[in-house]
Amino acid sequence: MIDFIQNWGALILSLISIIGCVVTYVIHDRKLKCQEKRLNALQIMQIEKQEAREKMADIKCLAFSIKSGCSAIRFCNTGTSDAKNVRVMILTPEEKLRGIIFHKKQWGPYELINSQGSCEEIIHLCMGHPEFLKIKVVWDDDYKDNQSSILNVQI
Repeated sequence: MIDFIQNWGALILSLISIIGCVVTYVIHDRKLKCQEKRLNALQIMQIEKQEAREKMADIKCLAFSIKSGCSAIRFCNTGTSDAKNVRVMILTPEEKLRGIIFHKKQWGPYELINSQGSCEEIIHLCMGHPEFLKIKVVWDDDYKDNQSSILNVQI
């Protein structure tokens, strides 16, 4: 028995250490592959979100005073895509709009607002006008039709 251990002991220990290294490598490799799959899925998701953002228009609204009693409402496209068929609806109740004189009965529809472009509407303000104007804007872009945004614009 002692002869066997002396002759084969070092070889057996070497074999055990080699097998241990192979098992450790396989386990570590599986963990790395699992992490790599998760990272790839995350990168694909981020790329898809970025591509979707590039196809989206984003309509914002800004009110500013032109002169005393006269203001402009500017609809800006801050997205990277053109906004087509832009429709504007005023959601503020009619009785609260008594202090505002509109040049047009209905705003829009605007055929196209280019990326980083804008359209303006002029309003006249009288005593007792509301502080905020609630507006719903609906538009089509390369990402999706009938995108909408409800904006509360301070006038």
